[in-house]
Amino acid sequence: MSGRLCMVTTNFNYGDYLGECMASIVGSRGFERVDYIVMDGGSSDGSVDIIKRHAPKLKHWQSEKDAGMYHAIQAGFQLSTAPYMGWLNSDDQLAPWAIQTVLDIFDQLP
Repeated sequence: MSGRLCMVTTNFNYGDYLGECMASIVGSRGFERVDYIVMDGGSSDGSVDIIKRHAPKLKHWQSEKDAGMYHAIQAGFQLSTAPYMGWLNSDDQLAPWAIQTVLDIFDQLP
């Protein structure tokens, strides 16, 4: 099976952590099946430069004022038609096997 996963990262002035967060997602096994979307709330701390470094691997990114984290997560989910959805805050990281494990489980138990 080939289900896709929409992963959304929200960020607002967490540039000190954002690079490691994004690297943990784009470097994960199974990333080729991910619609990765980054929703930045208009950061002024260099976060946009970090996002731009990963831009070729992103389905979408934006940096503009929003109505908060939960609004940004929902708006990000709406930019993908992937049947599976998840989000990771910009100060968190995934284990390198996490995405592939999730996709394997959904493939086996749709």
